[in-house]
Amino acid sequence: MSRPPTRQNEILTLLARYGVMSTTTLTQLMSSKISDSWLRESLYILQKRNLVRRGTILLRGRPSQYWTLGNSPKIMEHTMQRTGLNESQMRDKSAHWSSFPHEDLCTIFQASVERQMPSVCILRESTNNFKTLPDHLLSERVKQNGYIPDMCLGIPTRFSKAPISDKGYRWIAVEIDRTHRSHKRMAARANIYTRHTSFAGLLYFMPDERSAHLVTKIYRSRGAASSSRITGGTDSFLATSCVPKSIFDVNTLLVNCGEFELPLPTWLALFSVCETHKRDAALVEFSSNTQGLNIKRAI
Repeated sequence: MSRPPTRQNEILTLLARYGVMSTTTLTQLMSSKISDSWLRESLYILQKRNLVRRGTILLRGRPSQYWTLGNSPKIMEHTMQRTGLNESQMRDKSAHWSSFPHEDLCTIFQASVERQMPSVCILRESTNNFKTLPDHLLSERVKQNGYIPDMCLGIPTRFSKAPISDKGYRWIAVEIDRTHRSHKRMAARANIYTRHTSFAGLLYFMPDERSAHLVTKIYRSRGAASSSRITGGTDSFLATSCVPKSIFDVNTLLVNCGEFELPLPTWLALFSVCETHKRDAALVEFSSNTQGLNIKRAI
């Protein structure tokens, strides 16, 4: 029987899979409860061996510490040997220090969903797995203009045993904005995702409720209703919410969709069981019928 991973190996595994994360998030993702002193000691040993790097950023006047793997090929190879991960499982992104808080929020969402909804396929930007996203969903021209989602969720359909494709999954883009964005930028994103990609839906997180409602308002006023490819699914296409600040229960995370507020798994289930032209009608049914909430078990 193989020995269980040490704390240091688990830390390396988490940083290799998710990229940058804060000390708080790292603590929450550990498989067993660990004291601050044990965590600090483990991180100190790894830092002394140049396997991990630390960055300190002031957020609202208070210092926050973030951790990432060293970025040399030798360190990556050593990490794969210690953790058992292969290259396709590692996240390789050199993020600027100002992007650390955003990367941390993306990790919080990814880890929460994949741990509680294992049937959902999650492809994170800047990973080898992201390259398996069906090509027609996101054109090279859109990518070159900088419109790459933070991650994509593959919601399994009745053909879920099929490989990663539109037949086995309905694909949803996820955008996470830690700070407020301009009207112009949000309008451009709404236009890109409704007219110039083939995603089935868009999950958009903003820093507060006011900004989340503004995204919906811009989406509705900038021609979403006239996008023929989402006819019958205009209201259900976009879901907005506030950015989760810590690991969360997916069943208690509420999203705003059309005129309704519903749990995240219920919104995701719309894509699993309904074709585009039936989703708005199903949204009303799910929201008015308590049995609709049980559909979350389908994914």
